[in-house]
Amino acid sequence: MIKHRLVTKQTPPEGVEVQKVMVAEALDIERETYLAILLDRAYGGAVLMGSPMGGVDIEEIAIDPMI
Repeated sequence: MIKHRLVTKQTPPEGVEVQKVMVAEALDIERETYLAILLDRAYGGAVLMGSPMGGVDIEEIAIDPMI
């Protein structure tokens, strides 16, 4: 994985070169939530966005809340 290109929804189309990999102990997760602070140019400030249905599929949940 190191020195290879990683392409995800969050990267540019050409992806980014992987320089580091974090390895951590797996834990049983009881609940996941999503919280983000966004800069909204139209509003002219920071916007707080959250969802009780967070986790690794947050992009799909944002598109289809019935997931």
